[in-house]
Amino acid sequence: QQKVRRYLEYQYKARRELQARRFEMLDKLSPWLRKEVTVHINRHILTQHPFFREMPEYLLPHACIIAVSVLCAPGDVVLQTGQKKETMYFVARGKLQVTVGSCEKGSIMLDDEELNNDERAQVMPAPGFFCADALFQDSWTSPYTVMCRTHVELLKIGKKDMMQLKIEFPNMRAYIETYQEGGDSVDCSVPLVSRP
Repeated sequence: QQKVRRYLEYQYKARRELQARRFEMLDKLSPWLRKEVTVHINRHILTQHPFFREMPEYLLPHACIIAVSVLCAPGDVVLQTGQKKETMYFVARGKLQVTVGSCEKGSIMLDDEELNNDERAQVMPAPGFFCADALFQDSWTSPYTVMCRTHVELLKIGKKDMMQLKIEFPNMRAYIETYQEGGDSVDCSVPLVSRP
């Protein structure tokens, strides 16, 4: 048990150091080249969601650069049922457990057998997304709990950052309004079943 723990701690530390080196490398680039590299890294992750996939090509790079990377360890709770959020998350690496509704197992890591027997719980592998509606709705409250099953890298985009893009790019405002009027909301990349 100690060997497994040490290995997992080493693996998590190594990933953090790799991410730190990546950020150091990006800091040494010119602003324009840094933007191009960030867009290249984040584009395929963000475009898993229809809002970003259908976004005009000249606006998408600006959305890609506002995404912030967050590292999480196995067992970390990213979001709880009933929590208010103004942030959308994308799974860049790793696997999450998404459990719908408030329940005693919402903050407990389920084993594979329990996952197979609980229709409210799903595994979300990378690439994926959740809390998408938090960007487009006022006072969005999570209907699910999200926990890390493995080491996870998330990208997050806050509502405030999207509002800033609307100010900088008036066409972004029109695009967001058109998307919201379409009514085709996709909040999570895995199918979710409500509690009976």
